[in-house]
Amino acid sequence: MTKKKATGSVIVFFALLLTATFVYAGECRNVSANDIPDAKKKYSLFNDEVSKPYAFDDIGCALLWRQKQCISIQMTFDGTARVHDFISAKPIYAKDAFFLKSKGVSTPGGYGIIAFEKREEAEKHLKKLGTEGKVLSFDELLQEELKPLK
Repeated sequence: MTKKKATGSVIVFFALLLTATFVYAGECRNVSANDIPDAKKKYSLFNDEVSKPYAFDDIGCALLWRQKQCISIQMTFDGTARVHDFISAKPIYAKDAFFLKSKGVSTPGGYGIIAFEKREEAEKHLKKLGTEGKVLSFDELLQEELKPLK
């Protein structure tokens, strides 16, 4: 192999390695709710009220998945998907929750979104973080641009 070909191969190898690293950092997977460890449930969204249950270990990942679905599945998602309150871990319907979106929040998929049962708790947590962020209703969250905040 010539020196030029070897250099080209090394560049391609590192480019592929770098791409794989970025994909993994923001990887979104539809998993079983049982596969999400208790410590990470506070970042998750799940729905077990449908014929084919789904769960995501990051709320942002779940919202990206929702965007790719037909209107019928989106409507079912909006009415039956649940999240865990960040403080109590109690499951609550996403449509009734308030969401904190901030770069100061580290989540498995990197979207920086966590859920709260009460708006006041989300606002208090944002203030405690001391970073920029937003407290949003579910409908407002659906209008947000979704990209990893890392």
